[in-house]
Parts: sequence; C-alpha cells; structure tokens
Amino acid sequence: AELLAVPDDEVFLALAPAARTGVRLHLNGAASVAQLRELLAPVFGAAFQLFVPAALRSDATLPEGFAGCDHWLWPEMALARVPRVNGERVVLVGPAIVPASDAEVRFPRMPVACRVVEVLNSFRAADALARLCGAPVPVQPPIPAARAA
Repeated sequence: AELLAVPDDEVFLALAPAARTGVRLHLNGAASVAQLRELLAPVFGAAFQLFVPAALRSDATLPEGFAGCDHWLWPEMALARVPRVNGERVVLVGPAIVPASDAEVRFPRMPVACRVVEVLNSFRAADALARLCGAPVPVQPPIPAARAA
C-alpha cells in the first residue's frame, strides 16, 4: 500500500515566503519528505524546515520557532502527505528550527527522477503566496524592525 501511495509523475511547488522565491519540480519515485528535502537542498541551501501550506499566515510569513511545529513536514513522512493546492503539491520553505535528520529511504531500488519545471522569480512567488494566504503579498518582504534600525 505504501508503494502504491508514492506520488509519481507529479508537480511539487516549493515556496520560500521570506525570500519570495520558489521552484516547481516534476518528481517521479520519491517516497518521503526526506527525499524531497534532498532534492530541494541545492535550491534553498542546507538548513531549512519544510512546512505545509496551512502554516502560512495572512501576512505571508511562517510561524517562528516551535510555534509552527504542528505544520512541519518531518523527514520520515510519506511524500503523499504533502497537501495538494490547485492540483499540485505545495511545501513552504522556512528557516531551520531543528537539525535535519536522515530518514531511511523506504524503497531504495525505486529510481528517483527530478526535473525543474520552473524557477519562480519574486513576482511569481509573491503571486503564488497571495493565492495561498488569500491576501495581496508584496514582492519585497518587509524588513524586520531589528534590521531596519
């Protein structure tokens, strides 16, 4: 049953709200969130946390610290648990809260194929975030008060 649930021939949208960037990937054969994370690492860097779309707040930010742990995608989770929004699976990329852990590959003999479909610029990423949070999202994220001084 787990093998049959592996998302195959699907598009995943990964958005980094704070950076207003994103990427669409066409995946085959990836079974776990850990495998998706490995595929996203070259795009977003080594230290990041994956969230479900419901974590996005109305101001297009993600919860800080452990406040968002109910919305984390853990490495050992099946990739089929990533929710679909408008026909594609969506993950949000935020700052690392806990160190990434390695998860055992569920089906080591299953080949994984990944192709970048689109790299989203800040305009396209802001548009995608606006659709997720239901409110306009500026192309440039606001500067945090601590850095503005």
